[in-house]
Amino acid sequence: MLALLVALTPVAPPGDDPYGFADPAEALPTYEVTSVGVAFTPPSIGTDADVPNPGRGQYQWLNVASAIPDLASTDVYWRDQLQWGAQIEKERGAYDFSAFDAGLAAAGANRSRFMFRIMAFCPGCGENLTPAYIPRQPDGTPDWNSEEFLEAWENLMSSLGSRYDHDPRLGFIDVGGYGHWGEWYVPERSSSTPITMPNAARLIRAVVRAFPHKHVLMNYIDPFPRTAVAMSSKVGLRYDCIGGFPQTLKFLPDGMDQLWRRSPIVGEWCPHAETTASLGLRTVHDLHLSMLSSGNFPHPLDTLHPSERAAYAQAYHDSGFTYRLDRVTLTGQLAPGGRLRITSTWSNSGVAPTYDEWTPRLQLRTARDKVAWQFPLSVDLRAVTSDRGPRMTVDSADIPEGLRGVFAVTVVAEDPQGYLAPLRLANGQRRPGGGYWLGYLRLG
Repeated sequence: MLALLVALTPVAPPGDDPYGFADPAEALPTYEVTSVGVAFTPPSIGTDADVPNPGRGQYQWLNVASAIPDLASTDVYWRDQLQWGAQIEKERGAYDFSAFDAGLAAAGANRSRFMFRIMAFCPGCGENLTPAYIPRQPDGTPDWNSEEFLEAWENLMSSLGSRYDHDPRLGFIDVGGYGHWGEWYVPERSSSTPITMPNAARLIRAVVRAFPHKHVLMNYIDPFPRTAVAMSSKVGLRYDCIGGFPQTLKFLPDGMDQLWRRSPIVGEWCPHAETTASLGLRTVHDLHLSMLSSGNFPHPLDTLHPSERAAYAQAYHDSGFTYRLDRVTLTGQLAPGGRLRITSTWSNSGVAPTYDEWTPRLQLRTARDKVAWQFPLSVDLRAVTSDRGPRMTVDSADIPEGLRGVFAVTVVAEDPQGYLAPLRLANGQRRPGGGYWLGYLRLG
């Protein structure tokens, strides 16, 4: 037992950082040595801090800047910027992808994601947006059930999927296509003939098939989501009126109250005068919303009551995920050639999980901040949700025979594709490479 304790004793007590890992403005990690191992407790940055990551919180809606100066919009969403007939398909079957490339470049500049919706009809913003060869109804809307419209949509989606489905800069895709603003409804007062269910399924299937590696979002209006969700486990929902209705859950199709556990639900502020930030905050929690638009909120923030301004900011803060590493315990034969047991505990204070496959790793780093050894942890962050509480996982690893000396212990969660920056956690002492410093260990 004495040899074991010598092998695992941390060499730097709290307040002492001989290798310069600590940020003097942040709390230092703490540790606890027991008879069987050592437990590290990473410092938390607190529940009030916003932790920006792609796929959560505020997204940049149609290039609208954040109304909260210090709240970043990491992801980019375009709709009006993508004009089907006037820009993308000026000639039948010939596509101009430059707008998509520009959107992807805008997201790629800060290693975030680009999301989009293509509309066929946009009241007040271009009206009929389809190419000229697609027949129109007397009220100006596309002939939703014409073979020309259906084939044109299928061909466009197929071309977009072939080009972008494997692009890591691309996030979710709204199904779009049908209805006003691509939101899958036509007002009852409209004289146009609505789409049939078989043809609606064709439009939805075209997007799902074109983007099998991406999450596809379907507008929440029943009965269309049932058709979409049956096609793929990667189908989520879009809710385009956050803060506008007091009973949001009743608008979810039956049986979809747990859909958020596998696929994202993304929202956009409702532009109606009755919209309130406090109701929007409640909706974020009711729907387990992952992301909320930077624009479309109908009231200037400086006209709101302080409680409403606070609710507006809190709606973004609570959207999506905020992960924290609570504790890491190392036990076993903590010596070169020994068998190491790694217990890590993770929690999520957001209303939804991540939907990306992150790879968390325990690392031992040298004085020059180089990785001497690392081991993947088995925790699946997609399964860590606030309603189920912290999740503990246990992993076993063999320490290499030649690994001797003093090492900084860090944990990092990386994107397997190497595109996204390492996941930001609600912990202090984040290193330049994206890992979180836990303390030091001497091996051998």
